[in-house]
Amino acid sequence: MAYWLYQMSADNWRQERYRAEVWEGKETTWEINKVTPTSGKPQAGETLILYYAPTGAKDPGILGWAVILWSEDGEIRFRLLHQAII
Repeated sequence: MAYWLYQMSADNWRQERYRAEVWEGKETTWEINKVTPTSGKPQAGETLILYYAPTGAKDPGILGWAVILWSEDGEIRFRLLHQAII
């Protein structure tokens, strides 16, 4: 089972949007711009770690982790499992 890091851009995914969409525990679909390593892609059932990098975010760090429901054609759908306190 793989673990994937999802670096959210504060320009594309404002932290207020993250709180409104993801904290509610609903299924969320977001765009994927780049997958690293390129030898694989996120699969259903794997873990997604959500974070903001220190550059550009007012509250950087790990926000929580989620289970991947599906991933295809530049999108990923997930449901939050654990929320970090920010």
